[in-house]
Amino acid sequence: MKVLFKAPGEAAEIRDIPNELRELQDLVGGYIEVLPMGGDLRLIVNEEGKLRGLEPNILAPTLDILVGPVIATAYDGEGDFRPLTEEEIEKCKEYFADCEV
Repeated sequence: MKVLFKAPGEAAEIRDIPNELRELQDLVGGYIEVLPMGGDLRLIVNEEGKLRGLEPNILAPTLDILVGPVIATAYDGEGDFRPLTEEEIEKCKEYFADCEV
């Protein structure tokens, strides 16, 4: 599954990962929390990131600061994630660049 991964203080990068819960947890370093980004796009973060004192990363659409690694993916409307399209990747890259903290 093609996603966009952004670690704090680093540029976003495209990653091709298995569409598995364990893989998502490994990338964010713990339990995941899924946040809407608009349309089918979703942001995945560490659910306990702020409690664990993870480094600030980006400003979410809800105007909340997201900490730790952030994964951008898309929702298929049937209860699962799907790969990002090239257009969605560009949109997410622009968003991450504009909203970095």
